[in-house]
Amino acid sequence: MAIHELRLHNTLSGKTEEEARRTGAMDKADDQVESLFAPQYQTVHSAVHRAVWDEAVPLDLFAPPPLRRRPVGPGADLLLCRAQPIIRDIPRARQYWESL
Repeated sequence: MAIHELRLHNTLSGKTEEEARRTGAMDKADDQVESLFAPQYQTVHSAVHRAVWDEAVPLDLFAPPPLRRRPVGPGADLLLCRAQPIIRDIPRARQYWESL
C-alpha cells in the first residue's frame, strides 16, 4: 500500500491527518528496516506470519526439532552427573511454585 493510500485509509478510519502521517512514516521505516534482512529472515517468510496471512498453515514449520541423543565424549558423563541433582529437584520446585 502506497503512503498516500495509507494516509487516506487512516484518515477515513478516524485518524487525524497528523496520526495518518506518523503512521505512514512508521510503516515506511519498518519496511526499510525489513529490507536490510536477507529474504529468508524477513517477517513475511516467518511461520507465524504465513499462518496468519496465507490461506494455508505451514504446519511443518511448527514441528519441534528432533530430539538429541545422549551426549557422547569425554565430558559427557561429567555433564550428566552435574545435571542429575537439578533434574531430581524439578518436582520439588514445581510443588513450591504451585503452592504460592
